[in-house]
Amino acid sequence: TIQLKKNTKINKNGQDQLKIQNLLAKLPFLLRQFIRLAGEDALSYEGVTRAYRIPKTEPNRPAAIQEALKKACDLPLQTLHAIVETVNALIPERALIGESLVSDFKVGVCCLTAANLGSKENVLINLQLIGDEAYRNKVIAQMEALEVSMRAAMGDKILP
Repeated sequence: TIQLKKNTKINKNGQDQLKIQNLLAKLPFLLRQFIRLAGEDALSYEGVTRAYRIPKTEPNRPAAIQEALKKACDLPLQTLHAIVETVNALIPERALIGESLVSDFKVGVCCLTAANLGSKENVLINLQLIGDEAYRNKVIAQMEALEVSMRAAMGDKILP
């Protein structure tokens, strides 16, 4: 390893060791974030189910359903934020990935793309049942901004 500047090292393949270390330091946090969001999303679905089980004669039923649906929208929306954060951390560092790991990198990006599509579908399915137009507009605007960020980060480098 050759020493260039203080705390910056380049190995013989020209890969920036500090960038690799920084990326590797981010990944466990991002993984924990996805695991937490998946668990919370499952719980939010249970909340929707509980709200729909409230007897139709109960006056608080419609509000409980709407609140549960909003939570069921918010969690996949948070997942979309986490996906964009992860893509923004990974894609710029593609050049640091050794050729022997390129397929693993691409599979990871494919998984993020699938998670992005699934999360959007989860938001949209719940959003259509929410009566609060201001909330719906806010969520749609966030989703559109996240889609722009995702496309900007992905470019045409890995997937169409």
